Amino acid sequence: MTPGEPLHVLEIGLFKIVIEGLCVNLGYKPKSKSYPKILQELDVWARRIGKGLLHQSDRNLPWTYFPNGVTGGTKLAGHEMPGVLLVLLLICKMKETRTLLLTSKYFEASHLRGWVKLLEGLLLWRWWLKLPSVPIAEIQSSKYATRALLKLFRSVVKRKHGSKLLIIKFHLCLHFLENQLDFGVTANVDTGPMESNHKRNAKQPSGQTQRRAETIELQTARRYIDNLIIDKAKSAMNAKYPCTVSPPKTPTLVGAKYTLELHSGDDDDILPDASIVWDKHHRIETSYHPRFLEWLCSNVLAELGPNIPIRGCAEHKRVTTCGKTYMFRAHPSWRGGDSWHDWAIFSWEQDDGTPMHLPAQIITFVEFSEFDIGLLADLPFVFGSNPGLYAMIESIERPLSAPATGNYVVVEGTKELTLDERLQRQVNGIPITASNLCLVPVDTIYEPIAAIPHQGGNSGVFMFIRPSENWGYGFSQMIEEQDPGEVVDDTDSDSNDDNACETDETESIKEGEVDKDSEIEESDASDSEDS
Repeated sequence: MTPGEPLHVLEIGLFKIVIEGLCVNLGYKPKSKSYPKILQELDVWARRIGKGLLHQSDRNLPWTYFPNGVTGGTKLAGHEMPGVLLVLLLICKMKETRTLLLTSKYFEASHLRGWVKLLEGLLLWRWWLKLPSVPIAEIQSSKYATRALLKLFRSVVKRKHGSKLLIIKFHLCLHFLENQLDFGVTANVDTGPMESNHKRNAKQPSGQTQRRAETIELQTARRYIDNLIIDKAKSAMNAKYPCTVSPPKTPTLVGAKYTLELHSGDDDDILPDASIVWDKHHRIETSYHPRFLEWLCSNVLAELGPNIPIRGCAEHKRVTTCGKTYMFRAHPSWRGGDSWHDWAIFSWEQDDGTPMHLPAQIITFVEFSEFDIGLLADLPFVFGSNPGLYAMIESIERPLSAPATGNYVVVEGTKELTLDERLQRQVNGIPITASNLCLVPVDTIYEPIAAIPHQGGNSGVFMFIRPSENWGYGFSQMIEEQDPGEVVDDTDSDSNDDNACETDETESIKEGEVDKDSEIEESDASDSEDS
């Protein structure tokens, strides 16, 4: 049997059905030309969320900005579908957009919980299928989790028009297990890279032809062969005559650079006596927020003394231990527009010596000399004793909650204090209104993370999107939690398949309301492909 592959089975298959199903659940009728107003409002929110996710340190996130909206489903490529699901997941979790969804007479709170679980599960499943290697035991145990997800899909989407879910794309998902055992990980049969190679090996060479119908195929083939010969010659030359020029050393200060100096520390009013001067070749429309500059002046420059400048910058490039390069930006006016302050997860060491990973927003980068750090090392808000580049950050109050159902992908974090934290601050003599600003070495950056303000939530509450490279392992955790301990044989009859699917309850339906349509039937669906 030819294996189903994710690009057509999932991204332009089930994912498109999910988007359509959400619109139908909100009152949209596929055969009608009317378009509910609530979908137009959702498109407005989708554009706001997508635009907010453009400026993030995690560049591996799927594309999330869709100017034409997400509910129409038009002009969206297969690789954009995961980004649409991520935007819809954020819409289902934010307070203000949740309130909007519940204004529909077709939508209830139980439905909303089911949609959150479904959208999250599909994203985890898709990234699990992208993993370069998966243990065989985990693949064998994935049958129950896959069937539970498909049962959830059927009960939440409730597709009633067309062929319902009697389509080959839904049926092929049941065979991912045996395909992985036969052909290896799903990436071996994924046509996405092959279609991308078509752009380089066919479309680009065709642009170097005369574009005449009678000769374009022959000329494209010749240009392709020419490119192969050039690439082979270049590779042979590099091997025989390797480049001896060492790559240029990356400077410490990157991007827009500035000088911050305190001219006099005699008065209590510090801001008028401090100056921030940006290098002339940088275009800065608006500088950093006054409260950040005031914090630097009153806590750092006041310790260094007057007329001792410090240098800072707005960008920092890091190469992780696995060879990946990340660019972190802390720019007050990116390209003359809005500010761009990336979030990142920083590695901390607790009092008992155990590591802790805490998200924080990067305000700016400051370089300290050996003389500077000697004067600042004993301050409670400076963590580090070596000269070099430091990041001024504002962290949240506590680490993110552990991954679990409902927050594998999107999790809430806050800068607000709990009652216990307020009492602890009073015991330590720290003002309750004091911000979590501090200076840490850039080496403490653990990994990037994306975050946007929680629309409708309290001030200081953010929605964090966990790094996408960890999503696949979230499905592995779901497999461990949902696996009953016995692997069901693929040769089971249709009735046994239905019974296996009935063992999972979804949060979108109350107990006792699951009908026969909510069961997964492993019947032959190849003759009823949905148009």
